[in-house]
Amino acid sequence: MTIVAIIPARGGSKGIERKNLLEVGVGTSRCSLVARSIRHAKRVAAIESVWVSTDDLEIMDIAAHEGAKVIKRPEELATDEASTDAALVHAIGKIRSSGRDPSIVVTLQPTTPFRQTHTIEDCIAACPSFTAYEQWQYDWTDGYPYTEGRLRRQERAPRIIEDGSVY
Repeated sequence: MTIVAIIPARGGSKGIERKNLLEVGVGTSRCSLVARSIRHAKRVAAIESVWVSTDDLEIMDIAAHEGAKVIKRPEELATDEASTDAALVHAIGKIRSSGRDPSIVVTLQPTTPFRQTHTIEDCIAACPSFTAYEQWQYDWTDGYPYTEGRLRRQERAPRIIEDGSVY
């Protein structure tokens, strides 16, 4: 079984400029969000190789420095409208064309920097999987609550929300 990690990290961002290059941590552990995700992946023994899909030269340099392989993402997959799934399909194609055929792909979003190594390991063990949480709050859409008849929280089925940490 071949397990690879893919970190989708484009250079642009609609909400926070160059967010994947922002640094977190203190002291010697301080590093960019993309470097942190690479380090998380490299701590998991089951992951054979770590790949960063990006359109950005600075992110490419960081990825190479951290020991990840770089996949140059085409411009059309690096827009605000492009989906992460499309970037992943492209990256998997590039990984396959390099001679590897991953049976499990672990995706680590750089914008979830506080994941734990055991979370990644647990996700791989439960594969196929993704990380999610139960949401019990009411959802207001167009000014009207999603109330399911205004049942108490304990009487309602939870809504499952993907959190993007590992999938």
